[in-house]
Amino acid sequence: MSTDTFKPNTRVLAYHGPLIYEAKVLKVHPQDEEYVLVGEDKKVPMSKMSIPQHLHSVTGYFLHYKGWKAKWDEWVPVERVLEYNEANIGLLKQIREEISRKHKLVKQVMNPSSPKKRPNTGTSGTGSTNNGSTNQTNSKKKKTESMTAGKSNLEIGFTIRPNLKYLLIDDWEYITRNRQLLDIPSKKPVSTILNEYMKFKMKEKKSSNDINVIKEYLEGLKIYFNKSLGLVLLYKFERLQYQKLLKENSDFEAINYYGLEHLLRLFVSLPGLISQASMDSVSLGVLGAQTVFLMEYLDHNLSEYVNEYVNVTPDYDRLARGG
Repeated sequence: MSTDTFKPNTRVLAYHGPLIYEAKVLKVHPQDEEYVLVGEDKKVPMSKMSIPQHLHSVTGYFLHYKGWKAKWDEWVPVERVLEYNEANIGLLKQIREEISRKHKLVKQVMNPSSPKKRPNTGTSGTGSTNNGSTNQTNSKKKKTESMTAGKSNLEIGFTIRPNLKYLLIDDWEYITRNRQLLDIPSKKPVSTILNEYMKFKMKEKKSSNDINVIKEYLEGLKIYFNKSLGLVLLYKFERLQYQKLLKENSDFEAINYYGLEHLLRLFVSLPGLISQASMDSVSLGVLGAQTVFLMEYLDHNLSEYVNEYVNVTPDYDRLARGG
């Protein structure tokens, strides 16, 4: 695509994660040029613009997504930008229809009170207990309860954002239906995700008190992730992979190996885990709010953190089935 197609102030469509959104071109960096177009004829030296390194020698667009806050404006490569026309609007609708097709399954996954058999993405033991024995379930319940000091009658509440729900559904289908595994170690494990999120929040020029709250939240989240992964965040088919990781890595910490998909499973399980803890209403409110902020960040940066699924060997499949 040439810069003649998309000039500043052009209405376009752009990929963001799995979906396509309407956007507006604010700036253009033409391929191999040392300037940025910020208006019809205004050129600004590239050195004065914060353009990602990987876009320095290619065409890039600085976009504002319609209806989004300005803080999500971003530079994107030409491959993510589409002309605003009927054909591409049709593609947008097609993708959204495909995602809405999964909506019923999403409700099934995210509603723990449903009486029907449902795929489980983390709440009450994820797939670790799926098709497992009653003894295994009871054992894990006792271990999970030992992670907490006492029970609270208060509850934490937040809504999993739609794109993250759809990713959880895909995750369930890849592992339980296709019998594939996430490629572990993750390209960006939870430790990296949370460190990058912290850097992102630091750029917002928060007060020192706000920064301390975020740091405390992230440290707590790391502890919960490390302690709960082997107990409630794995599908049964993943346990053999997990046991191998434990055996081969004496310094194993879950946050350094598992990534976005397992972090999302923790969010699903978090209300249940927190209900076992001794926390006051203020702490629960902070926890809920910080989780919402983190999920918003993940929602807008999915392409950075999603991981690949790989096929397993016949031996792994046989052993994972218990054969």
